[in-house]
Amino acid sequence: MALAAIYLLEGKNQLAVDILREVVRTIGTSSQYSTLDILWAQHEFARALSMDGKPKDAISLLQDIVKMQKATTEPENPSRLSSLQRLAIELSKDGSHEEAISILRDVVQIQISTKKAGHVSLLASQHELAVALSRAGEHKEAILLFEDIVQIHKTNMNHINVNCLTSQHELAMALSRAGKHKHAVSLLQEVVQIQNTIFTPTHPILISSQQALAWVLLWGGDYNEALKIIQPVMIIAEREWDLSDWRRRNCEFLIQECPAKKGKDANGTAASASGYFGQENSTFDWWLQNCGLLEVATEALRRMWITWTFQPSLSISNTGRRPHMT
Repeated sequence: MALAAIYLLEGKNQLAVDILREVVRTIGTSSQYSTLDILWAQHEFARALSMDGKPKDAISLLQDIVKMQKATTEPENPSRLSSLQRLAIELSKDGSHEEAISILRDVVQIQISTKKAGHVSLLASQHELAVALSRAGEHKEAILLFEDIVQIHKTNMNHINVNCLTSQHELAMALSRAGKHKHAVSLLQEVVQIQNTIFTPTHPILISSQQALAWVLLWGGDYNEALKIIQPVMIIAEREWDLSDWRRRNCEFLIQECPAKKGKDANGTAASASGYFGQENSTFDWWLQNCGLLEVATEALRRMWITWTFQPSLSISNTGRRPHMT
């Protein structure tokens, strides 16, 4: 399980899927594992399937997990809530916004009744609800919720807290979706500045924020600044990743898009690079919802939430057992 998590962080999704498929098969046929162990392994397998571009398979598996948990656990059971949250994440990414938001509202409501305000599990669920609302175009509610989450993080911990940074990152994305590029740029600049002090230059979370900042600058019309941000990342991409790697292709696309957009503004002609992923006016939202590197980074942060939310006892990666949620 630990190796699969590393592969997912590195973008080696198929290798992670293969490992987790074997884990699910192995523990499913062994009497030493409980039903909860099996469900947790399936939960992680579904996460890997999603990151490998198989959202329908992930959703189907998660629906089976949730169905089993609803038959065997209480509504406030933390493992059940975790699976519901993951199902909602996948539904939102797949475009089923209304269902995803409904599930997440239920999860948040249950956690409000069982957790103290500011509990990491509650904040994580509220964060995912805000992401789903933003994807669904409910910008005002999403922004207000993100602002509350960021404020709680800064009050309870500090602005360098990784959870705070990822919520601030997503707040900037929501603001940019709502057309508030200047505010989004300011927030992302702060995120990148802090992340530069705690991550190495090649860390996927830092690179994700740098790409996001470049995109927001680009779609706010500040092409020169966007290039200044993405060009150093492109140097890393050329050194670390081969030509077919989607992380490198994302950087190349951004490099192409900056002069293409600038050229269109100058002479009114269509930007050739914009056809790379469809219609120009949907390119930014496509990136926000589907950029592989952003997803890897977000998943890394979700893993941190899960780690901090679970008791530090048993894990499949170390002992063959599933951790227990607080």
